[in-house]
Amino acid sequence: MHDSRPEPVFFHSHPNDRFITVISGTWWVGTGSDYNTDNLKPVPAGSFVTHYGNEVHYDGAKDGDTILQIVGIGPATSTPAVSVK
Repeated sequence: MHDSRPEPVFFHSHPNDRFITVISGTWWVGTGSDYNTDNLKPVPAGSFVTHYGNEVHYDGAKDGDTILQIVGIGPATSTPAVSVK
């Protein structure tokens, strides 16, 4: 997947685990149902991230082009999360 969005994807979850390798760039990741982009953590090229099934998260490129390899069991669906605020 190639991502160059300046803002993270709104928080959501997937029904199955997803395994993500950052091929190039920096991927920014946050978890939990409190959508706060100040809590994003940088994940540099060469890193590996697991999004567990039904875990609420938000992520994105934020500061430049990022290439990811995302592996998981389909179908690939996303469920929007509801804020706790």
